[in-house]
Amino acid sequence: MRRAFATALLLCACASTPDASSPEASPPDAAPPLTPPASQREEQADYATSLFMDACVGHIAKPGDLARWIEERRLPTVEPDLAAKILTGGPGQVWSAAGPIGQFFLIVVPINPSLNQCSVWAHRADAERLTGHFERLLQGTARPGLSVTTVADEPIEGPGGAYRQLIYNLVRDGAELGWVFVAVTSASEEAEIQGRLMVAPGKGRQVLAPGSTGTLRPTEPQ
Repeated sequence: MRRAFATALLLCACASTPDASSPEASPPDAAPPLTPPASQREEQADYATSLFMDACVGHIAKPGDLARWIEERRLPTVEPDLAAKILTGGPGQVWSAAGPIGQFFLIVVPINPSLNQCSVWAHRADAERLTGHFERLLQGTARPGLSVTTVADEPIEGPGGAYRQLIYNLVRDGAELGWVFVAVTSASEEAEIQGRLMVAPGKGRQVLAPGSTGTLRPTEPQ
């Protein structure tokens, strides 16, 4: 999984869009293994991370392959009213990845024929463990020619309580745009969504707008 993650993230671009022709990467240095999940919330954090890796990172510049991946797993789309709420009225599709351990959503916002914004939401998940997964995966990806930068690590307010927002940029040396990775987590059981993981092409706090090859918009905690 870590090899695939590093390989996918080396698809960061020069010019206005990420390029899918970059060479493969060697795996990041091994990190100490996490302890097995000790609670349902920790299992939910593990599952959300796995779903994000498999769906979003694994198809980071391959929208067509992601569509086939979703179809093969027969993920159902959510009700239109719920999708509209999750997408805040904007474009995109929302699938349910619910299972015995909880409710999860896969959210895909098309940007252009070769790029998506992709997110995974976990209704319930251990915030510390989910953030830990996110940090380990990203920090283990830096290597010559690929920079990993922490853009923000800050508290924000959201539905049901306080959240932590963590934003990373990954970009190839000399490239104008790279990838923006965002984790928004909350330890509050009153939080509407305890865990959100997102990746999209962009830079800083901004991501490419849908239908665009160059227009940036502020990152939203989605």
